[in-house]
Amino acid sequence: MRQIAELTRDRHVISTGKTNHEVVYLITNQTRDELGVSQIFACKRKHWQIENCLNYIKDETFGEDRCTVRVKHGARVLSTLRNLAVSIYKILGVKNIKRAVDCIKRCPVHALQLIGALS
Repeated sequence: MRQIAELTRDRHVISTGKTNHEVVYLITNQTRDELGVSQIFACKRKHWQIENCLNYIKDETFGEDRCTVRVKHGARVLSTLRNLAVSIYKILGVKNIKRAVDCIKRCPVHALQLIGALS
C-alpha cells in the first residue's frame, strides 16, 4: 500500500428526498507521482463500469435478481457459477452472451462443446 485516497460523495435519494453523505477510501500500491488524483477517479469510474456491466449481464441474462434461492450458501454458489459462465464466455471471445446462453438453452450439448474448447 503506497497511497490512500478519501472520496466524499453526496447522493440524493429521489424516493425519500434525503441526501446520503458517504465517505469511502481507495487504496493503491502506486505512488502519487505514478497515479494522480484525476487518474484515481478515472480508475474508480472504470471499476464501476466493469462492475455494472457484470451485474447487468448476470441480472438480464441469468435472472439473478429473480432468483429465489435463499437457503444457506445457495445464492452465493449460484452467483459464483454465473460468474464462471460469464468468464468462460469472455475467455472464448463471445460478444453477445445473452445470445450464447439462449443457444445453450435450446441445445444443452453446446455447453459441453464450450467446456471442451477451454482445454
